[in-house]
Amino acid sequence: MCGITGWVDFARDLRTERAAIAAMTATMICRGPDAGGVWCSAHAAIGHRRLSVIDLPGGEQPMRAPGEDDVAATFSGEVYNFTELRRDLAARGHEFRTRSDTEVLLHSYLEWGADCVGRLNGMFAFGIWDGRRQEVRVPFTDHRLVDYVWNVPWSMKEAGGIEKGLLRTAADGLLPADLLQRRKSIYPGAADRSYERAIDAQLRGLLAQPDAPLFELISRERLTAAYSADPRLPGLMSVQPSSTSAVAFLLDVNRWLEVSGVTIR
Repeated sequence: MCGITGWVDFARDLRTERAAIAAMTATMICRGPDAGGVWCSAHAAIGHRRLSVIDLPGGEQPMRAPGEDDVAATFSGEVYNFTELRRDLAARGHEFRTRSDTEVLLHSYLEWGADCVGRLNGMFAFGIWDGRRQEVRVPFTDHRLVDYVWNVPWSMKEAGGIEKGLLRTAADGLLPADLLQRRKSIYPGAADRSYERAIDAQLRGLLAQPDAPLFELISRERLTAAYSADPRLPGLMSVQPSSTSAVAFLLDVNRWLEVSGVTIR
């Protein structure tokens, strides 16, 4: 996931605090090593670090709303139905400059306001500053919801004897069974098949790199053969909740080695 941050202050002009929001954003380079940016207005400052998985052109963030000098968004995640939403919004007169789901999210807010969240299908977190109303919208961080969930007894959270048991029970009938029952993992499966295609393309690109640091740890030839036999790479991870988990793990290891400058002897 990408990294998002923000700062709202009605007592000072945050346009003079660009260095501060840049420093805040820089702390999340580990979450978003591929790109970053900041945006400042009088009372709001927003930062974003980008992790490119499905790297749609024009998705640079923070993203400012077209024709609005003081409306901007920072977004992490994926909106699965952004193509359908884009088509609906275009029919309502919205014009798009990019193919990114971030722009669709921003136009959805301009069209439906806070109610846009109910139209989004995906996994995401985002913040939108609306200078016209002098307010910020950050779905899924409502303190009342956090207080409520924090105080739910663990016996209820683990209903049925599994982690997230309460959430699974609440979502029964709303999510596909394979998503509802999957094991908790840092490498979840995505419902969007383009994610699998992107992961496949990245691994094939990695296998073609002559100096990729990952191959100081494992054999390029054995990985190529194993992936050709079964792209899931069964047996690599003790818990493998999705078909792309093992490959995503290897890509992460290679990226960490590159960014950290680790030398293996």
